[in-house]
Amino acid sequence: MNFANALGWTLVHFVWEGALIVTLFAVLQLFLKRASANLRYLTGCAAMLLMLIAPLLTLLGLAEHGAANASGISGAAHQGNSFSKVLPVLIGVWLAGVVLLSVWSAGGWVMAQRLRRKCRSRIPAEWEGRMERLRRAVGVRRTIRVFQSALTDVPLVVGWIRPVILVPVCALTNMNVLQLEALLAHELAHIRRHDYLVNLMQTAVETLLYYHPAVWWLGRRIREEREHCCDDIAVAVCGSTLVYASALANLEENRVAAVRLAMAASNGSLVSRIQRLAAVPRRTSSGAPGWLIALIVSFGLVMTLSGSAQEARNHRDAVSISQSSYRGSFVGGLAAAGYNEISVDEIIALKQNGVSPEYLKSITASGIGKPSPDELIQLHNNGVSAKNIERAKDFAPEDLSVSRLIQLKQSGILSGKGN
Repeated sequence: MNFANALGWTLVHFVWEGALIVTLFAVLQLFLKRASANLRYLTGCAAMLLMLIAPLLTLLGLAEHGAANASGISGAAHQGNSFSKVLPVLIGVWLAGVVLLSVWSAGGWVMAQRLRRKCRSRIPAEWEGRMERLRRAVGVRRTIRVFQSALTDVPLVVGWIRPVILVPVCALTNMNVLQLEALLAHELAHIRRHDYLVNLMQTAVETLLYYHPAVWWLGRRIREEREHCCDDIAVAVCGSTLVYASALANLEENRVAAVRLAMAASNGSLVSRIQRLAAVPRRTSSGAPGWLIALIVSFGLVMTLSGSAQEARNHRDAVSISQSSYRGSFVGGLAAAGYNEISVDEIIALKQNGVSPEYLKSITASGIGKPSPDELIQLHNNGVSAKNIERAKDFAPEDLSVSRLIQLKQSGILSGKGN
């Protein structure tokens, strides 16, 4: 068998080989639900490595033993010879996809290098001492250069041989010291674990085997567990889950599509990562083996097992917020307004809906009591201000409920437009 035919048959056989590998991985994950994130990450990397080894062994075997063995693996000999006629088209489509993804990845590398070199400056002198302390705490032995960058909105690390950490200029002003230290510890964890190099290798495998949905599903699981591993290290270094969770909540506003070949603290689902840190119960899908069997039968079907984020939103994790620890931050503003015990999800919801601590203080000082976070969002989204509430006291002093205030606002009475 010539090399081209062997390559074509290798691509065909990887359909069931990849499905088998990811099925074994999914079954193993059922036994590792309570294991460390690092162990789950290592099993994912091992599965990805098997996905690279399997087609290589198949290619060598087919090239060595010839067409008879190739058709024997896939069916009757005459069926194999008949299918061989479409192999050139299959190889051409595969090569085109590899080239396109390679160009895409190269573009990501170029963008990462641009971030590394352009629009950067040294961090303030006081942060150099903090970085040195963090570096020792995380266990990074070499000196790491840190710059503030005007081109990124989240802290990230670029490079492997000579890694550089880039800190957005806004982070130095919008985050308190504890929060930013926690995020920098996350980036240092990526460096200590050599995640940048592993991500490059993972991207190469995904580029070569891009046509198989199982490869992308496995790659996503690996990246999720990689972030969980660094989250755990960051929490251990900063000593407070709440500090780190509030830092991730701040990133939700500034989040942009991170460069593929850069390790950013915003990678992965921020909500699910916050829920994991806060120990919010998450439903684990029990249908993974059935889904993977369906993948074998109906190749081309792309499914995901990470739909637990919406389910976990129904569970609240009450957190106690110390005003003195977060003075000047969004979370500190909530604490100063009297909202000392609200869930992480409620913090994110308030911030995403533009409910500022100033607005919250004005509403609570207007004499309608202490609205819940959901009620505050309703009042804000309907344009109800503290002045509107004062005006409402003239029209309906006996009923200053949230629903009544919204009704009066929508009717125009609170704006002086109604009768």
